[in-house]
Amino acid sequence: DEDADPIKESPFTREAVRRHNKPDDLWVILHNRIFDLTNFARKHPGGMEKIMEHAGGDGTRALEAQHDTGYMRQLVDYYIADVHTPRDPDAESCGMM
Repeated sequence: DEDADPIKESPFTREAVRRHNKPDDLWVILHNRIFDLTNFARKHPGGMEKIMEHAGGDGTRALEAQHDTGYMRQLVDYYIADVHTPRDPDAESCGMM
């Protein structure tokens, strides 16, 4: 469907990202966006270890502490999708969403 919103259609939850936590399958969440950093990690000037600390998880705080806001532009080619957050049907029925 060409009109589908790719953010809403993302199948990747935080739980799904957690499985990608190895040097040869390394995903990291940055600002609620998922990046496959498998190839980038080997080239990271601070060393692969720094990225491995956040493999399968959220590295936003570490990124912000070490890099300026323009750094995200270097990662655009590694972007997969935004994190999918399943809606809570109970919250919707009470008018919370």
